[in-house]
Amino acid sequence: MTRMQVALFASACLGFVACSRSNTTATKAEATTLTSAVAPAAPTVAKASARSKLSCKELMKEAEETSKRVGIKMEFTPGSWGKVPPALQKLPPGAEHCGSVALMDQALVVSGLAGKELEAFYAPLFAGLGCQPLQCNDDTLGGKVRTECKCHAKGIFGVVVTDLNVESYTIAVM
Repeated sequence: MTRMQVALFASACLGFVACSRSNTTATKAEATTLTSAVAPAAPTVAKASARSKLSCKELMKEAEETSKRVGIKMEFTPGSWGKVPPALQKLPPGAEHCGSVALMDQALVVSGLAGKELEAFYAPLFAGLGCQPLQCNDDTLGGKVRTECKCHAKGIFGVVVTDLNVESYTIAVM
């Protein structure tokens, strides 16, 4: 598995864990099947309003409970940015930094930002690290839309992925 595949899988797992309130999937195998079935949709802007609003506390509690139920260990460190460099530790207006997720040392942020707005905010920040261009695409999974942004540079890979059901996203850099 390449670094890109690992990062995207980790982000997909967090998205699955954080928003599987419907209990429609209950095993790692089902989660893996769902996350590997993501197919790119036509370029559109993700509709943040279709996602639920949760506070950091609510999101992290829900994610921890779901991770226990499905057997994917997720550890959260409130206030930590994980391995996200200081140049990316900036938030768009109205966003709240929740902490880091031990899986891939990702930062977890609660925000309604998605689509081209997410790309416009983070592209210059990633460019400052030499990771450019940051390219964002909307993907559809189970009829729901998420934004997935990626950039590559020598020695760095960056990813920002929105959650399918909750107004939140993760930031990871390797």
